[in-house]
Amino acid sequence: VLDVKSYFTKSLPVVSGVSFSGFRLGEALSADNPAAFEVVLKIAQLMTKYELLDDVVKIDVSDLENIQAYIGKAVVIIGNTDHCDEKIRTMAAAIEKLPEDARGTLDLSDLDKQIIFKYLT
Repeated sequence: VLDVKSYFTKSLPVVSGVSFSGFRLGEALSADNPAAFEVVLKIAQLMTKYELLDDVVKIDVSDLENIQAYIGKAVVIIGNTDHCDEKIRTMAAAIEKLPEDARGTLDLSDLDKQIIFKYLT
């Protein structure tokens, strides 16, 4: 932990599935679930790479085989971290083409299957 602030300077997604019992300035952040914390770091780096962090509202890593991201009213099922770079890149391309108020699910858990956005009606 390098700094503590009482305000946000940019939008960041809410993360569920990782908890921290505390932190100290100048020390490494220690999560109660280190595997989930590593996944969050990996996904956040990729979302930064593909300029998605401002769009993603929530990342859920409570089940590391069924990771999900929420963008507006859309749910993106990432699944596990296999081929994570390709999944996040595909998510960025797909979200760019969807209407802003699109409600539904984009399943990227298996990239060998056809990628289809399933609208909620």
